Amino acid sequence: MPKASDLLYGENKQRRVLYLTPTAWGRLKHQATALDLSPSELVERFARGLLAPDLNLELTGKRYAS
Repeated sequence: MPKASDLLYGENKQRRVLYLTPTAWGRLKHQATALDLSPSELVERFARGLLAPDLNLELTGKRYAS
């Protein structure tokens, strides 16, 4: 049975591998939790351009260096 997120985007998600530093993984999990999302769904929405332009500022009150 397809997941709700699969139905939302009209295609099945596939397993992928990302290599992140411990700091980046921690921030990703923190931001996902703050938005009531999984880290996977946060990356999906980022890639689709569905997030606020300055999500770091919105969630933390500060900008992260690029």
